[in-house]
Amino acid sequence: VRDENYNTKVIRFTHQGGVSIAGSTSAILCSAPVGEGGSQHTRPYTPLSSDASTLELMVKVYPQGRLSRHLGALAVGDVVDYDGPNEKLPYSPNMKKSITMLAGGSGITPCIQLIQMVLEHPDDSTRLTLVFANTAERDILCRAKLEAWAAEAPDQFTLVLVLSSPPAGWGGLAGRIDKPKLETLLPQPSADVLVCVCGPPPMYDSICGPRGQNEELGLLGELGFASDSVFKF
Repeated sequence: VRDENYNTKVIRFTHQGGVSIAGSTSAILCSAPVGEGGSQHTRPYTPLSSDASTLELMVKVYPQGRLSRHLGALAVGDVVDYDGPNEKLPYSPNMKKSITMLAGGSGITPCIQLIQMVLEHPDDSTRLTLVFANTAERDILCRAKLEAWAAEAPDQFTLVLVLSSPPAGWGGLAGRIDKPKLETLLPQPSADVLVCVCGPPPMYDSICGPRGQNEELGLLGELGFASDSVFKF
């Protein structure tokens, strides 16, 4: 267990069954007995990585989050049950020419899966842009990893950081992901373009409509994106 920042931990598990999530963006459903009486609580998490022997989760520990507080208090040797992996976005190399990911907070995790799959495939030329919104600098999860990818593959991966409460001298974007920013950051809608969204409910409501693959597309709809060009993690 290691601290990612002041309220988020990265927990690495060894696991039985030899399950791998390679080849698609996937989530698991964690389950643990929590509180008096040990009633079972479940919550979906997107692994940062998985192979035949290990599973790595990034868990934001919320003050009122029953399962997140339980996971955040785990010690080496403790056990958690999970179901999955359950496929989210099926991915194949070069299925799109351009993918833009709009992420907020811990919604970065499926984006990390996708970025890693694209950049690690030698024949994948998909152009990636990540627009990552947070409140303050201390909230930017996996910043070192993201900035390293942007530095190593500048012609393929662009990182755009957005803070709603930026410090003095902040070099990134400020405010929220709104229509003017999207008009600047997004390519023109086409069959070769995909926009992925993952973040807190207010972010979904504004940008693409509530979570679930439906026709209410919020700002993306106003900008001409159809439902088959938008994926809600």
